[in-house]
Amino acid sequence: MIKQLNFHYNIILLFLAAMPTLTLATTVEIPLDPKATFIRAVGVNQIPNGVNLAVLGIAPGDTIRLTGLGDFKGTSSGSDNWLSKIGVFSATDVVLGATNPVRVPGAIDAGDNYMTNPTYVGSYPTDIPEDFFIDDIEIVVPSGALFLLLAVPDTYYQDNTDPDGDLAVRITYITSNVTDISVNAQEAFLRTVHVGLPEPTPIALAVLGIVPGNVIGLDVLGEYLSGSTPKDAMIGLFSATDEINDDSSTIINRVPGAIDSGQDFITATIPGGNTEIDEDFFIDGIRITVPEGALYLIVSAYDSYYLDNSDTDGNFGVRISYPLRNENIDPNNDDNQYAWSQNSGWINFEPTTNPAVFVTAEKLIGYCWGENIGWINLNCENNGTCDSVDYGVVNDGIGNLSGFAWGQNVGWINFNPVVPSDPTDYGVKIAANGAFSGWAWGQNIGWINFGIVDNYVIACKVTVIDFYNFTQDWLEVGDTVAGDLDDNNVVDYSDFAILSLLWQAYCPHDWPLK
Repeated sequence: MIKQLNFHYNIILLFLAAMPTLTLATTVEIPLDPKATFIRAVGVNQIPNGVNLAVLGIAPGDTIRLTGLGDFKGTSSGSDNWLSKIGVFSATDVVLGATNPVRVPGAIDAGDNYMTNPTYVGSYPTDIPEDFFIDDIEIVVPSGALFLLLAVPDTYYQDNTDPDGDLAVRITYITSNVTDISVNAQEAFLRTVHVGLPEPTPIALAVLGIVPGNVIGLDVLGEYLSGSTPKDAMIGLFSATDEINDDSSTIINRVPGAIDSGQDFITATIPGGNTEIDEDFFIDGIRITVPEGALYLIVSAYDSYYLDNSDTDGNFGVRISYPLRNENIDPNNDDNQYAWSQNSGWINFEPTTNPAVFVTAEKLIGYCWGENIGWINLNCENNGTCDSVDYGVVNDGIGNLSGFAWGQNVGWINFNPVVPSDPTDYGVKIAANGAFSGWAWGQNIGWINFGIVDNYVIACKVTVIDFYNFTQDWLEVGDTVAGDLDDNNVVDYSDFAILSLLWQAYCPHDWPLK
């Protein structure tokens, strides 16, 4: 047993010898060199750096958004207004020399091939079947992909420049959860010709971890019969409350808490009168932003006569896709998730409904819950309000927090408070092991203590423990092995590459090695 432990300890020391210190981010901007490319080129040897997806917590099967930023000059005498960008996924970061017809030996097809033109000099073919065009796209990371290569498409690269240095691609991790909810085709929130028609049950968004500012997908499932005619027409609206007036035949707007989402659908007039309200929208595979103040989603069939509607096979419903509930608090599941306020009680950084707290090297994202004060929003990005009020809790990369959170019931909370004439550093800090300490100050609740014994808030960080656990799984085979970080059913050097790149970083969501 002692020899086995020494073996694993020596492996850990060997692994740690070459560890880079990297950080995680849920959104990152990658600068591009307009002379660097992964397609065949003449007279240029610059190679783009491969973006390691694991550093961003991105894995095969995840959906990411790629947004092209900035522009470049494609000729020496031209203007700085060329916008095009391309990308390719790969199993490795290897890019061969510029004269090779296929320069990315590990290229993996993600669909939607972009056809690149032959070289300006020599008219050599440059196209590969795996690359794709980037403007503002959502794309699924294909199986086996560990790296993303980015470039501009061109036929002659030597004279390309980026005078203002703004050429880049933004990568955003947007993997979604999916929930299917049945819809009764005889229930309606619109005015109808029927007296006493039943109302649909409002869907509580917080239960799904959905908050204002989230972009969600709404898709119709199945169909219903309107009399004997199959239909799949569906409408919805957001509301601040779950109230629907039961006077279905005379009141036009039966949802007093209705909130406009900017996608108004014009409903038809019925024999009893007008049915149109400004806040509803048609559902047919849409993506929609949850408006500020919205706590409920209400959906129903869209029809002019509901009493003869039926759904004999029970398959009519709505599919809601929404952002993954990323969080990396309390990695060992031993309740290390609470801060203490003498005036307002425990504050939970890993609540079970709203998006919990996700710590990165740049900021804190998500919400915490005060048992007596309600929700505390750690970043305006959570509910899409940064354009009106820009705030958030900031991490300087080494664990010193600053900035403000907002409690709807208690106001501003300062994570780096300063007391006049007192040199003490009271600010909240995160140690190398992920443990929070220090104090925050709420303008209406006073001090919040992050250093309560046995009740520290702890964020997950990749440490020597993870490497030890990884060595226990070395060369193990199977689809449930914790050390299989790239999901290829064997723990090998590709998994070690992922682990080494995450060394001392904050863990991705659902990190398996704790």
